[in-house]
Amino acid sequence: MEEMILVVPRAKLFEHELFQGFRPVQQAAAIEKNILRNFSFKPRGQMETDESHKQIIPYVVIRH
Repeated sequence: MEEMILVVPRAKLFEHELFQGFRPVQQAAAIEKNILRNFSFKPRGQMETDESHKQIIPYVVIRH
């Protein structure tokens, strides 16, 4: 069985804004809302070449 991964349509995730990189934590709530409204699980092999979807990969920054 192929691995299923969490994805969101690119257009829904950032609401048609061009975006690459990091966003401030203050903007996380809007992105989280878009993920929760629009996520699905799709086969990894299919999504590796489909640029219409974004795989959700969380990052954590720890500051001391």
